[in-house]
Amino acid sequence: MFTRLASRNTVQWWVVIALGWFVFALSEYTHANAQDVEMLTSAPLLKTLAGGQTHTYQLHVEARQYFRIIVEQRGADIVLTLADHEGKPLYEIDSPNGTEGTEEIPFVTSQASRYRISVSNPDKQAAAGQYVIRLDELRPATEADEHRSNGERAEAKADWFARRNQAAASRQAIPLFETAAREYQAAGDAGKELD
Repeated sequence: MFTRLASRNTVQWWVVIALGWFVFALSEYTHANAQDVEMLTSAPLLKTLAGGQTHTYQLHVEARQYFRIIVEQRGADIVLTLADHEGKPLYEIDSPNGTEGTEEIPFVTSQASRYRISVSNPDKQAAAGQYVIRLDELRPATEADEHRSNGERAEAKADWFARRNQAAASRQAIPLFETAAREYQAAGDAGKELD
């Protein structure tokens, strides 16, 4: 009986040790991933991005706010993505400007939330390059901001379809360009040129 009791205590001891290691490993994993996400502010951040790599930022914004994120590419052809707190993509931009120029996301929030911003270089063979990211604007949204944001989002989608060099994709781009033009006009940006 004593050996059976000692054996059961040994098993319980090993279970406690295993659970302890599991909790420790999980907390280390969570801590490491939390360090990979930086808060985005108006202070410019200069970063180096290798091919196939993604950097993630977060931004907490109240409801009915307008914000604009600007990324200046310096040798890295990046894709800029905005996602909600659950990771659902809300906006993605990859202008056909190669490794130089800017990528911008203008957005009007409908509710207070934490947003995730991803800067990625999907080409795994690409050489490392740099970029500068910053929160350019954050203020209460106006009706014009909503129209401008909708117009820029429609234009970005239209550009994506237009670059596919396929007749069906080009046909999908036309109504999006028309939507963008209407939104710009409603925002008072009737003179804004569509590429």
